[in-house]
Amino acid sequence: RWAHATTEALLQTGRSEEAVALAWQVLNTHANLALERRNELLLFIASAYEREKRLQEALDVLTPMLTDEQPQRSVDAFWVFMTHLQAGRCQVKLEQFAEAAALLQQATAIMAQWPATVPFDGPVFTWVWLGNAEEGCGNRKAAQEAFSTALTNLHDACDAGRLSEEMRVGLGDQLQERIARLEAAE
Repeated sequence: RWAHATTEALLQTGRSEEAVALAWQVLNTHANLALERRNELLLFIASAYEREKRLQEALDVLTPMLTDEQPQRSVDAFWVFMTHLQAGRCQVKLEQFAEAAALLQQATAIMAQWPATVPFDGPVFTWVWLGNAEEGCGNRKAAQEAFSTALTNLHDACDAGRLSEEMRVGLGDQLQERIARLEAAE
């Protein structure tokens, strides 16, 4: 916990290299670190790399954590979901759309099986990134369906008070425009 809090503080003060170095130090010197803590630090490192646009390095951290097996416990579902989502997002940014779509489809399957373990914005952004991946692959219909699901989930989250009304307008309008553009291209 101390390492996580310290790395977050370093990151917030613009000292991301120090934050990542500390996270790696903890990982390398504490072999008996609980799996959840280990995964937390690895996802932190990958997130820091992604923020710095060091996408391949982020993927290098995430790839060993990826699995095709469905999680059997909720705590495992959270880490597997987050790993697939983040790796898929990095691959979209690297324009590795087919690989991204496969990972993001796995994330949606985990989300369907373990909805309570997913962060409150997961049902929106997982589908947005899947739509980006499908569109990048040229799968317009699948992209349209993913964006439509994201939009529905956005409205549901806003109605439930989990996401702000500003997101409904900003992101909602963007999603509607993308859906309309895909429909027009058919």
